[in-house]
Amino acid sequence: MLSALKEGAYQHGGYRTFVVTDSKRRVISASTFVDRLVNYALCQRYIIPYTEPFLLPHTAACRRRRGTSYARRNLRQFIHQLSSHDKATCYVLRVDIRHFYDSIPHARLKQFIASAPYPEEVKGLCYQIIESYHASPGKGLPLGNQTSQWWANATLHSLDTLIVQQLGHRFYARYMDDLVLLHPDKQALQVTRQHIIQHLWELGLAYHPRKTQLFPLKNGVEWLGWRYQLTANQGCYHVLPQRIKRRLRLKFKHQPLANEHVTTYRHYLQTGKAYFFSKRYLPSSSRSFNEGL
Repeated sequence: MLSALKEGAYQHGGYRTFVVTDSKRRVISASTFVDRLVNYALCQRYIIPYTEPFLLPHTAACRRRRGTSYARRNLRQFIHQLSSHDKATCYVLRVDIRHFYDSIPHARLKQFIASAPYPEEVKGLCYQIIESYHASPGKGLPLGNQTSQWWANATLHSLDTLIVQQLGHRFYARYMDDLVLLHPDKQALQVTRQHIIQHLWELGLAYHPRKTQLFPLKNGVEWLGWRYQLTANQGCYHVLPQRIKRRLRLKFKHQPLANEHVTTYRHYLQTGKAYFFSKRYLPSSSRSFNEGL
């Protein structure tokens, strides 16, 4: 493999596709073992060192120490700060991008790679990986490649810059293509929504009209598997949404869980107010859950 890479003879192969329906239906495109190694090495040696420094701290997903726990903690802090400093009604803008991975234009990614300080043979390898998958002509990244995660994150960096640096929003968080903004002025969020829609159009992307919503913070915010709710004293706690409870009940009832899966769910449930739910459906758990979170 190393000699093929050095000589430029390496060719990225095809994909094996399968569907997962854990939280929602996703089509995963898995590459071969050798191709996964190449993707990993490319990320570690070139893509991550170049991309990570310019991503804003508001952005989570696939970043070291900036995963779902980091994103959820940021949102809780935003809700607490905004609601405690401004007793008036606050508002939430949630933006979701329609078919995000499948809509990313190859031409824009190639422009990004062309501007990076990579050796020419590395740029050629990146172009080859991009061209190895097409959801539609000239568009799409496969769910399954590590390079896809970083290129997808970098694609929306200009949107992060627009929201934070140009429009001046402090209470903003993004987990891949799922954006949430908080502000005491509803009209300011309406204007921001139009800016976001326009910028997505310029990137060759489109927002999801049903999942893009503007609503009062007092209604609660559902994000990354939890529902965040204000308390009477303007604090914040988060609980499992009913739809996720139903899905987990069915999963725990009909599918025996391996020990490692029990540990994963136990860790997930202990990050919020799910003590009684976890006690009922994961009775072997001996850990204490943070009921006050």
